[in-house]
Amino acid sequence: MLKKKIIVSCLSFSLFACLFATSYHVKAVDFEGKESQYIKLCSSSKLTNSQQKTCKEFNNYLYDKNKELKEEASQAKEDAQNTKEDIAQIAQKITEIDTKIESAESELDYVQKNIEKLKKEVQEQSEKLQERLYSMQTTLNSNIFTTYIFGADTISDFMSRIINIKEITNYDNELIDQINENIKEVQKQETTLKNLKASLEDDKKEQASLQKTFQAKLTEQNKTVASNTSQAAKNQESIESIQKNLAAIQKASDASKVNHVSQATPNKKPSSSQSTQKPSQNESSNTNDDSSQKEEQKEEQNQEENNTSSDSNLSSNEELGLAIANKALTRQGYMYVWGGCHTMSEVKNPNQTKFDCSGLVCWAHYQCGVNIGVQSTKWNLATAGKSVSKANIQAGDIILFSDNGAFSGVHHVGIYIGDNKMVHAPSTGKPVQVADLSYSYWQNEWYTCRRLY
Repeated sequence: MLKKKIIVSCLSFSLFACLFATSYHVKAVDFEGKESQYIKLCSSSKLTNSQQKTCKEFNNYLYDKNKELKEEASQAKEDAQNTKEDIAQIAQKITEIDTKIESAESELDYVQKNIEKLKKEVQEQSEKLQERLYSMQTTLNSNIFTTYIFGADTISDFMSRIINIKEITNYDNELIDQINENIKEVQKQETTLKNLKASLEDDKKEQASLQKTFQAKLTEQNKTVASNTSQAAKNQESIESIQKNLAAIQKASDASKVNHVSQATPNKKPSSSQSTQKPSQNESSNTNDDSSQKEEQKEEQNQEENNTSSDSNLSSNEELGLAIANKALTRQGYMYVWGGCHTMSEVKNPNQTKFDCSGLVCWAHYQCGVNIGVQSTKWNLATAGKSVSKANIQAGDIILFSDNGAFSGVHHVGIYIGDNKMVHAPSTGKPVQVADLSYSYWQNEWYTCRRLY
């Protein structure tokens, strides 16, 4: 016995752990790098409530991501504009440097021509001097200079004639020296201009390199702008697509939602003189004074009052079946929880919000005065009450489903509400909802109908 209790406890803990894992809240960081995966998920027309919640969070993530992308694109545009201005300034500097280089080259060309001219003058002057010296030498050999010198009348005149001949030679030498000095000066200018040109060319290379760097930077900035803009557009499409899909799912859910039923069986409605039966057990139930729960109770009461009609007379049995069906319908939207509503306090609580499939059956019956026990499960429900044929099924009856057509395969239970529909707590991640029994799945899994009241 102890061993069995331990096994049951372990199984319960495992199931609780699974449920806890299922209800894990997806954080925005979990979407990073998995956008395609979630876009595919959120494009599905069949989403559980949990998945719809995740998709809403994902849409918020995409919205925030788009906001970041647009801000980055805007900043990149601003940076690109600044880079363009920098490139324009660099281009202007390069133009100015080119102008200076052209000016330096022009001056250098002038100086180099001047140097050549001066060198030519030196050459010419040297040649003339050599010719004169040669001529003087020839003349000296012919005694002309001797006659000239010794033809002086006085010693003073003699010395003067010697000096004159020397000064002629010195003048030519000085002239050549002066030209050479000019050449040296111009060569200095040439060196200065060459250095200036080299410096300017270095500056031009530096500016060209800087221009190339900024151009590459601009290319990357433009890529960022284009990429972010494109991604933002794609994200916006996904956001709008997911919003439309969620809206369509919600619309379909709203369309399938039944607030209350008023026909126990076709063409039979409750009399106006009777209202929905109230359970005596509720007098001792644990109620919550919270204002939202009071509003909920008031809404349920209004729904139950609206169920009355003056068209026909129903038996008390049919009235009770309608009450059970309508009570179960008030739980639409509350999430399935495995093991939900299987304690007496939960079954008694008119504001209970957690159900599994059999828990919803127990709760709806108890709230309408039919106590079928808190430990009822889909298996013992399959033999509880009395069997009802499909032809005689009425609102409030339960339907059990089996995956093998036998008792051993019973896996689910719902409450019939009329119009070939049932209200049930489907499975983890899905809320209490109305299902259309005309679908082949339900027809194929249909096992038996029972009436517990």
